[in-house]
Amino acid sequence: MKWLPRIVICMTAILCFAGCNENEPAGKESISWEELSKLPIAEGLSGAFAGVSNDALIVAGGVNFSDASDMENENKVWHDTIYIIPDENQTSWLTGFKLDHPLAYGASVSTGESLILIGGRNAEGSWDKVTQLTWNSESQTIIQESLPPLPQPLSMTDASIIGATLYVAGGQTADEFVGLEKVFWSLELDNLESGWKILDPWQGPARRHAIVVSQNIGDYDYLFILGGEDLTEAEDGTIQAVPLTDGYRYTLRNRQWDHIDNSPYPITSAPAIAYGQSHIIIFSGSTGTSLSEDSRGMQPEISHSILVYHTITDTWLEKGKVPLGVVRAEAVDWRGGIALTGGEALTGRSIPNVQYMTHDAGAGASFGIINYATLIIYMMALVYMGFYFSKREKGTDDYFLAGRRIPWWAAGLSVLGTILSALTYIAYPAMVYSMDWFLYPTVVGLLLCPIIIIYFYLPFFRRLNITSAFEYLELRFNLPVRLYGSAQFILFQLVRISIILYLPAIVLSTITGINIYVCILSMGLLSTFYTVLGGIEAVVWTDVVQVFIFFIGIIIALVIIIFQIDGGVTGLIDIGMAKDKFRVIYWDWDMTYPTLWVVIIGGGCGTLIQYSSDQSQIQRYLTTKDEKSAAKGLWLNVAATIPLGLLFYTMGTALYAFYKTRPELLNLGMQNDAIFPLFVAQKIPVGLAGFLIAAIFSAAMSSLDSGMNSMATVFVTDFYRRFKPDKPEHTYLNIARWFTLLTGLSATVVSLYLVTSDIKSAALLFSAAVGLFSSGLAGLFILGMFTRRAKGIGAFIGALVSVVALYFVKVHTPIHFILYAFIGIVVCVIVGYLASLFIPEKSKSLKGLTYYTMLPKTD
Repeated sequence: MKWLPRIVICMTAILCFAGCNENEPAGKESISWEELSKLPIAEGLSGAFAGVSNDALIVAGGVNFSDASDMENENKVWHDTIYIIPDENQTSWLTGFKLDHPLAYGASVSTGESLILIGGRNAEGSWDKVTQLTWNSESQTIIQESLPPLPQPLSMTDASIIGATLYVAGGQTADEFVGLEKVFWSLELDNLESGWKILDPWQGPARRHAIVVSQNIGDYDYLFILGGEDLTEAEDGTIQAVPLTDGYRYTLRNRQWDHIDNSPYPITSAPAIAYGQSHIIIFSGSTGTSLSEDSRGMQPEISHSILVYHTITDTWLEKGKVPLGVVRAEAVDWRGGIALTGGEALTGRSIPNVQYMTHDAGAGASFGIINYATLIIYMMALVYMGFYFSKREKGTDDYFLAGRRIPWWAAGLSVLGTILSALTYIAYPAMVYSMDWFLYPTVVGLLLCPIIIIYFYLPFFRRLNITSAFEYLELRFNLPVRLYGSAQFILFQLVRISIILYLPAIVLSTITGINIYVCILSMGLLSTFYTVLGGIEAVVWTDVVQVFIFFIGIIIALVIIIFQIDGGVTGLIDIGMAKDKFRVIYWDWDMTYPTLWVVIIGGGCGTLIQYSSDQSQIQRYLTTKDEKSAAKGLWLNVAATIPLGLLFYTMGTALYAFYKTRPELLNLGMQNDAIFPLFVAQKIPVGLAGFLIAAIFSAAMSSLDSGMNSMATVFVTDFYRRFKPDKPEHTYLNIARWFTLLTGLSATVVSLYLVTSDIKSAALLFSAAVGLFSSGLAGLFILGMFTRRAKGIGAFIGALVSVVALYFVKVHTPIHFILYAFIGIVVCVIVGYLASLFIPEKSKSLKGLTYYTMLPKTD
């Protein structure tokens, strides 16, 4: 493979070029506005329904006024027309479609496939009807279907959808100007027969024209109701509207409302939308005088501001202006931007305008030539190490096991680097920033599992003199079990390294503004090529370097951020305690939430899976000269667990404290996992930023190279060599390198796909992947090592049933995914053991293959 060095050099040059051409200051976040085609009604529309169905923008119903100076009902013109822009290739509105009746002032919710119209009113009064509109692009028609009616007529309301449940909150149930009722109803769209449910409302006053939006806090969905106006009776007996500033969030799990920080000024009749993973954008709206129909002759104070609420830090911020201030319009997510459809610019003056906003996140800061130089030097060092160790790879024993010449401390640090990865460096601080320390009890598993491995698993792997852990499965059971385990491991590792590659790409993209796809391609190809060259020895020694950079980087970042927080350590503790960000334990027996027992059992099983059945870990145990050295390396791993966990969890809380007091520094719509890179870009001095990014890349590459090399080990040992045992050694070595190249390229492709997914927490996604893909694998090793009666057919059945059971649990139950690992292991062990008892199979010698028949130590 003489062409590989040239390719590596070319790829490094590409990376350098991609960075060094960014000498100008990085682009800042910006909001741009343009006008789309006006609605084909000169008088405009107010209070119309709007949303998206099958990529078509739909505006339906609405009202305008025959005399703008008089807003009595008899001067309102109610509409039943439906206007449609069917796709991105068409800019003009299609007409000729109508609702069953004129209607306005209801709620609109888009499901993607359909637009749901909820309640509303017309000249006859308020309606309880709920209608679903679906655009058929092939026949160019609108399909109207009736859904279960509301419990009572309702108008001036708002709604949102979470999962398959539709929520309606606020509004007016009476046509006369009398006091309002608190309205909070829900409808399960996948169980329409159950009808609407009346839920407990929020603690504050009743309201109409409120904002109802669903948005995330961390990995959990919440429903928010913000602002609106209450109706009160004045001393002279007239009804007056009182704009509100209070807001509330509804927790789906315990059906509980909590008060959030008040908005900086009253908000009513404003279009709003959830944006990104943790922002709510509120456009314009009224800030003062009543917009009620009895407020004849009075002009509302219509804001031109864009008000942004951040759900994680519970903070408000003004961020730009709307060109044309409006009320009673809808905000619709369409074509990568947000459309504001019609509305009223002044009381009684509806408009046909469709304002369209696009947002450019830009980059957090200029990365600069010094930072690039630091990062590029680090990258070149990795490439050099790959070249250096490639000269020592004479065969697969060198390529897969480094000739068993790795010192114990280097093996231990390599295990540590592989376990921690970019998930620890980026995703775990982001998870704590978004939520709290709920996952920290998994440290119990990180402490206990290496000890279990030292005393129970390590002797098997060392004394059987195997290269792949799955060789044991054939010795203990049969060939199909071995191949099943190997294939499942390769699949899991592909998912794992794709996630790990995706994370540092967020880093580089956030900091430099370079397209994230370019970042993934550059990172993926570079790490692939140096791993192809150097094998496991290059992997281990680069891991050693990376772990040191890893430690130094997080300590530097933590010190800097604490100095940036008002009050330093005291300020950090005060802010964290005030918002319960240090919470570790959730006392409950609920299996659908990360309660203490769920985290300890599920997290512990997830850790056991990685240490006991993950070839990338087991391979480290086999690279040392003897069993004692491997054990010492694992003890080193145990000793580093607690301080490392404290560092990264403290970093997450520090990030929360910093951005809680400086919400203006948060990029609108940013991904939660980008919070640490954003801080690096904004506040870390030149030079140190490059070092910290190198640390993040270190964390990523220590897992990428391990995953690729271990997959190549498994493929060559368990598949190619197993079925073609007579090939020369150089053939196996070449196959290993080609397969490493293939897996690296495949992971890069999968990572590119992840960019299009709405990943709220990569740490939690990885935890779910561990349980789903690998728990049955850990169950096979338990069956083999700790039982004598388990047989090949029974074990294979147990593994398959485990996969089916986990699929059922994921799709049909609300059980928290942290428990997937525990469920998968238990199902595999129990089903596999029972199946072995009832299905006859020829017995085989178990010498050296169970804990009870282990071979004596020969080191």
